[in-house]
Amino acid sequence: MPRNLHGGNKAKRGANKNAQPRKGKDDTPIPDENEKQYVGQIASVFGDCRYNAKLINKECAPDKELMVHLAGSLKRRCRVMVGSVVLISHRDFENKGDILYVYSSDDKEYLISKGYIFENNNSYGGSAVNDDDLGFSFASSNTATVESSDFDVVIDGL
Repeated sequence: MPRNLHGGNKAKRGANKNAQPRKGKDDTPIPDENEKQYVGQIASVFGDCRYNAKLINKECAPDKELMVHLAGSLKRRCRVMVGSVVLISHRDFENKGDILYVYSSDDKEYLISKGYIFENNNSYGGSAVNDDDLGFSFASSNTATVESSDFDVVIDGL
């Protein structure tokens, strides 16, 4: 047995034995129309690993939404939030789908450059909020006048 050069059991316990190599652009999965795979963007979260996704492929009908499910093995490896871009496999026997892959921001730019999705697909989570118009309107005609004598406080008696 070789001599231990890295320390005791605490150094061995902290070793990253499951290190995976970095993936390149060629490893990004691309949707296949023959296998009914589409690119979608998460619109809402239902819980229990179920999501509502809007299909954003160029070949898909606009504004088509699909309920998708995330497998438990994928749930432990990645995080899916509203606005995430995912690869979806459509089921033949029902109007639902499965999430196969969650794209990173680099993968999303790669899909845009290859022409698989449109560039301005930021309707969920990607758009900036306009601070000027938040949906509130105030009527100025119903304002009440308050006189200072109504709120006089005597500090000497305390």
